[in-house]
Amino acid sequence: MNPTASNGSPGEIVWLPWGRDAFVRAATHQIPVLLSIGASWCRWSAEMTRTTYGDPDVRELIARRFVPVWVDTDRRPDINERYNLGGWPTTAFLSPDGQVLGGETYVQPDRMKLLLQRVAEAYGGRRDRIEGSDPPTGVTTGARCPVEFDPGDDSQDTDLVVAFESHLVSEFDAVHGGFGTEMKRVQAPAVEFALKRVAAGHGELWEVAKRTLDVIGWSDVYDAVDGGVFRYCAGRDWTVPQVEKLAEVNAEVLELLVDGWVVLGAERYRDRAIHLLRYIGATLVDPDDG
Repeated sequence: MNPTASNGSPGEIVWLPWGRDAFVRAATHQIPVLLSIGASWCRWSAEMTRTTYGDPDVRELIARRFVPVWVDTDRRPDINERYNLGGWPTTAFLSPDGQVLGGETYVQPDRMKLLLQRVAEAYGGRRDRIEGSDPPTGVTTGARCPVEFDPGDDSQDTDLVVAFESHLVSEFDAVHGGFGTEMKRVQAPAVEFALKRVAAGHGELWEVAKRTLDVIGWSDVYDAVDGGVFRYCAGRDWTVPQVEKLAEVNAEVLELLVDGWVVLGAERYRDRAIHLLRYIGATLVDPDDG
């Protein structure tokens, strides 16, 4: 189901196509862009359109505080490659100059209401730090972190680092590992952040990093027979894997496993990284040009 197929009924979301007009509108009104990336064949894209984007409160928040943009991954693979957060649908929040403010994949209605409010308020409060001094002239640049910082460098914005750390802890699933209470996927930037904090001597995220790496490498999301990481798991407990294997996801996991070996000192992460590297070399690397 394509959300752009709207009949214009009152209260419906008026999705804009990817392009300069949408980002000029966001810059003019000083509000973020809500980017939804989906596919006509994706069950969860259709489900999110029916439930989350059919919720009146969600629609009202989007209409007041966001510029909604819909991208079909099959028609715009370039946008999908740039902004996909690990699966379809991807729900990404962008600044008017195309910087990623945050995002998730499938989002249920209640969760979406909370995210919309948080992103809108956070963007309004930190807009001067997120946006550049020049008005946006296009949307051709790649996704960038809205505030560049090293979470292991205490000389930088301590408040921002602490805020990220607190958010990570609040989203951590202490029962099953990973983040959130719905479907599970590899959220590489979150794990990377946790590892960098641990490496800098801040042990608060040790358990977050360790438990999450363990489930990524030793749960149903990892193909222990043939190697490789699946796209995501539909179950909160890392079961019911969706069996597509994306090069980007596997590359991210390889880096996380190596970093986990270095930072946490567990040999099993090194061994898993070698297993994964063999799969990548045999299956995902182009034999002609690498």
